Amino acid sequence: MSTKPLLKQFLKIIYNNKLSHLYLITGQTLAQRKEFVFELSYQIFKFKEPQNEHLFTKQALIKGINTNFYYLNKDNQLLKKEQILQLQKVFHQAPLFGQERIYVIEKIEKTTLAAANSLLHFLENAPKHTIGFLLTSNLEQVLPTIVSRCQIINLNNSKFDLLLDEKKTSDSFDLSLSALINPNPNQQTLFIESQYYQHFKSFFLFFINNWQASASLKLAIVTFPFPPAIINIFADFLTDFISVLLRWFLDLMYEKNKLPLYFRNQINLKTSFQTLTLQQNINILEIIKRYHQKINHVVNPQNMLFALMIELEEQRGF
Repeated sequence: MSTKPLLKQFLKIIYNNKLSHLYLITGQTLAQRKEFVFELSYQIFKFKEPQNEHLFTKQALIKGINTNFYYLNKDNQLLKKEQILQLQKVFHQAPLFGQERIYVIEKIEKTTLAAANSLLHFLENAPKHTIGFLLTSNLEQVLPTIVSRCQIINLNNSKFDLLLDEKKTSDSFDLSLSALINPNPNQQTLFIESQYYQHFKSFFLFFINNWQASASLKLAIVTFPFPPAIINIFADFLTDFISVLLRWFLDLMYEKNKLPLYFRNQINLKTSFQTLTLQQNINILEIIKRYHQKINHVVNPQNMLFALMIELEEQRGF
């Protein structure tokens, strides 16, 4: 199937400055996905950097001699943390030419947990004027916490406007999550764009991602890079986190009766929790409720978080 109809629709998006910051490309062969991304990247640079058009040729992108374009090829190996850290290092340096930069990561479904966590942190803190393309042959194997941040492009479909379900799901998640901790419901958009919310969402998704993937929740949480701004108000942050956890596990219990209350459209994010029995879910809710009742009297909120993780870890059943 030709990708020309999709490219044509993307040109309209480029010209109207409506590009998203992150796309997940699936469908067809790896060679066709690469060809699509190279052509799309060329068109983006051509429009965004007209004064440097002579530097952003398709051959320069393909040969990897353009420093504003970063292509990560794993050569059939698992994506490692060191490769993501190198990507971060490159993209946090000022570009040599223009402003716009693009990165592509091949076979995003094949990644280590450490690399996935580093990538999630990078996605939350990517520099301005940065667009990412993640390529996969199997959408089901990509971590839900990564999928939830992306706009999905299926090359087997010819209409881009039919491919927005995942983006809507991502927007729905922001609306659901922010509504639980936003002190001013009349300014929801501003709250979603705030640094506090973005850090909170990043940590909550980190917890979800590590629920099944990590042998130790406590050790996983220790590795999370809490920024100083959050550490300074950690008691408030922990209060919000425990409050959201309570509703998350309530939703999982209601989900069994197809009556979710808080996170109605987050099937992908709930996948790792589907093995919990009803009794395990009840036990977890009792634990969270106990911590919620004593949060206002806590002296060391960091230690309280670690203690909570240890108790939750015992309920996972594996």
